[in-house]
Amino acid sequence: MDPPAIPHITQGFYPLFNIIETYSRHVLNELASLAEILPSMSNVDKKRSILDWLLRSRTYTIRLLILARWIHFSPLVHRCIDVVAFLQGQKFCYQNLVHVLQTIRYQMSFARLRNADLLTALDLLSTGTNVRLLNAPSSRTYVLPRNEISTKQVLQALRTINMILRIRLDLHEVIPSPFRKFVINNGRCTFTVPNEFSVSMTTNSQDPTSNTSSFQWFVVDFNFLLPSYSSTPSKFKQLVEHHVNEQIALRLAEQNPILPLVYNIIHKFCVFQQLNILSQEAFQLSRQSWLGHLRTVYEENVSQIRLYYWPQFTTRKDGKVVPSNHSICICTETQDTPALERILSTRKSNCDYEHVNLKARWYHDEEVETISLDASASTQALLLKVTKMHARLILGQIQKELHPKIFSELTDNELKIRLFDHDIIVKVNSVSGRLVLLRSNSPLSPPRYLRAAEKNIALSSQSASQILNRLYFFCIQTELTEVALCADLISVQGYISFPELAFTKKLWRRSDDLLWILAFNVETMDWSAKLANFAGQIVFSQAIFTTEGNLNIESFHRLAYLLEIQSLLYHAQRACYERRIPFECISTPSKALTENNYTPFVRTGSLSISMPTNNADLCPLVFIRAHDSMIIFEGRIMHRPPFKVEEETFGTCTINWKKGRFTMHATKFNDFENFWNRICKVLSLSKTTCFDVDLFTLRFVDFTYLKQYKFRVSITNDGAFSIYFFDPESPFQLIAHYLKNIFADNAYDMQPLKIIMDRTKGVLEAQKMGYTVLARSLREYRILFSPRQGIQVSLNRFGCLLQDIYSLVTPAVKSEYSQNPVQPWEPCQWLSSVWEGDLGDDELNGQVEASPELHLLKTMKTADLSAIIKKILSIPRKY
Repeated sequence: MDPPAIPHITQGFYPLFNIIETYSRHVLNELASLAEILPSMSNVDKKRSILDWLLRSRTYTIRLLILARWIHFSPLVHRCIDVVAFLQGQKFCYQNLVHVLQTIRYQMSFARLRNADLLTALDLLSTGTNVRLLNAPSSRTYVLPRNEISTKQVLQALRTINMILRIRLDLHEVIPSPFRKFVINNGRCTFTVPNEFSVSMTTNSQDPTSNTSSFQWFVVDFNFLLPSYSSTPSKFKQLVEHHVNEQIALRLAEQNPILPLVYNIIHKFCVFQQLNILSQEAFQLSRQSWLGHLRTVYEENVSQIRLYYWPQFTTRKDGKVVPSNHSICICTETQDTPALERILSTRKSNCDYEHVNLKARWYHDEEVETISLDASASTQALLLKVTKMHARLILGQIQKELHPKIFSELTDNELKIRLFDHDIIVKVNSVSGRLVLLRSNSPLSPPRYLRAAEKNIALSSQSASQILNRLYFFCIQTELTEVALCADLISVQGYISFPELAFTKKLWRRSDDLLWILAFNVETMDWSAKLANFAGQIVFSQAIFTTEGNLNIESFHRLAYLLEIQSLLYHAQRACYERRIPFECISTPSKALTENNYTPFVRTGSLSISMPTNNADLCPLVFIRAHDSMIIFEGRIMHRPPFKVEEETFGTCTINWKKGRFTMHATKFNDFENFWNRICKVLSLSKTTCFDVDLFTLRFVDFTYLKQYKFRVSITNDGAFSIYFFDPESPFQLIAHYLKNIFADNAYDMQPLKIIMDRTKGVLEAQKMGYTVLARSLREYRILFSPRQGIQVSLNRFGCLLQDIYSLVTPAVKSEYSQNPVQPWEPCQWLSSVWEGDLGDDELNGQVEASPELHLLKTMKTADLSAIIKKILSIPRKY
């Protein structure tokens, strides 16, 4: 006959085909997700994401390769597993057989026969009857009657017992508090203590009112309700029932309550059984998952277990490395009855029983903490709970010793150290107690420097906080340098010292050997723009307000842009300081860091300056900001033009006349200063009352003189003035190039121009009468009648001089009556007429004073020069 086949074990095995298929599907999904997010990343982030994915995939691929290679040896391993399982099954059968034989042996002891009854045997053998046995007193007592008990009798007996038990418990018996919940059925009372045990008791007494020594209780059934037991072993049942019944029989004479005694015995048994289960679990953990990190000591004398965890963990005290002695002590503890329970104690809920419970004491750092245990507690759960609490203490101590400027957050089981756009996560391994350093954006593949820091913390004599402080600053410096290089920024040293890092560009060096530096303070996590010289002295420093965001190339470009803006603002400040123009820095608005409707310049602040001006129509307060490598000036104009002009553009300047605002973009402060002078001149000219203003812009102002002569005063780029008359036949075209010099002394007053035009109007109108008028300056004119005849008009502050041109060109001769030369001259007809007072107008005759000896006529300042010249020119002349 062939031996039976060894059964094949398949439980717990997973097909390799399914593993490969699942892994391939997982890799395909990750690649698809990576392909979707890579286009939106920078080059550095793309490389990091691809590297993280490769590292994660490499780990799983290596495991898959090991499985694929191991499959060549798997048939032998499977055969060995089947053989071992078969042998263990046979071993279990033999052990079960031994236990069954022991049970039979124990039960057969109660089935022993009495000694042989020789008299009865002789009667049976000799007479064939047992008369002597039937008539014996013992037969009437012990021999059962021949009549069988009916079902009704059984039910009636059970109801009687139930009634006796109910009366006994309700009226006479002392019931401990844990036995308050009980059920009476089938002639027995079942007491249940949750998560511990249930015990069934009955009685053979007929009188429920008898005293304690007469009322007999005995246990008929017992079951464990501990979570670790699915069913109660029979050996425990028999042991508990036998022991409790013996103790009940011994205590009858003492007349003490029986139920508290039963509870005390069984409850202690359950507590010690639970302690035994915890010790077995502890020994199993110390040999398996906690091997080398857990030491278990069972002390039988005091019935307690000591669990020494993290034996390789060390602490530092007074600069010395001290081995740890962390332990958990699990023991039984008898507590005093609580006062409230004693006050509320009654016969049906009595407190006179032993309050024995399991307690766990946690010894750490010369302190003791008590941890409560319930019936469902396991050794591994207790260890994880304690190590989690211990890890929180360690992380909390590390957080206290970290640099005060390092932002960290302590959660339930980890310490997060904020580092730009990600976190360094510090955890404590629950099994070994070693610190574990992870990176939030790549938790499965921490960088090499984090693994080196883990090893350094485990082996170095320095504290973990000191190493983490150095690691934090090292990570900041490394990441900033890497990203700065990608953003065309270089790290410089020698200008500023730690804890600040400096970055700059070649274009940021000024002509005076000063260098703009983008500085980052690793302690305060703040950015600033600094201007330093070659000796490292900071000439200027301004904070740059930034919001939270990812540290990438774009953010560095943004910071560089803000520094360039700040350099422009600094240029404006220096220009104001040199010109003694009051200025004030306006800080960043508080909402600029949280709202998006603020323009970029507010993050670096702005300036407000007070420009010099005497014009009330121009607000002296000007705001300066910078944007796109330009300095932006903004101000207010109070004057509103009477004509319809809403907006005007002049170069890089825009003026909204309707709203009264101007905005100018410039690279230098001098450009704005020129613009300011121009707008001051324009507004001053436009407010004059000497002429009628037709139109004014930043380039020119149009006037009307005497409602007839229209001219334009233009302002050139160098700030000079030019005058242009629209009518080409206007008499003032002759002196237009002289009139622009009038504004050299006072650029904001039109009165001198009005006076000159009033005084020269009559002289210049000679052109309309057909005469040739020559202007040597604004004070001297000649009206020619012929090449050698004419009138010279000279204007002065007192009036006007009219002189014959012929007298000026005639040579002088000596008189025989005088030594002085005398110019031979014969007065012309127009001069003779004036001497004779023949101007045809008494008012004009009164304004003229003749000087024949000087060959000229004088007029007062208030004289009507135009009328006089017209009158003179209308006199007939004869040459």
